[in-house]
Amino acid sequence: MQMLYEQVIRATKPFLGPVSRRFVVRHIETHLQKKPEDLSLDDIPFLAQKIVASINAITDDKKTISALHENILALVRTPANAE
Repeated sequence: MQMLYEQVIRATKPFLGPVSRRFVVRHIETHLQKKPEDLSLDDIPFLAQKIVASINAITDDKKTISALHENILALVRTPANAE
């Protein structure tokens, strides 16, 4: 099974493309002050909020921002992650 941070990268890739990995890892390390491997489901809502805030600073496309936010939050609702 993929590590949770890798799932976040996969969820952001349609929006951020090849910079997804660096962007997500940097946000985890900066805002959560932990290693990506230590990311937990409890961290996802806060991480999603921080990622969306950063993207909101560079685009006014509310539909895209909302879709990105939902993609990340869906990880919390994924049955495989709830185990």
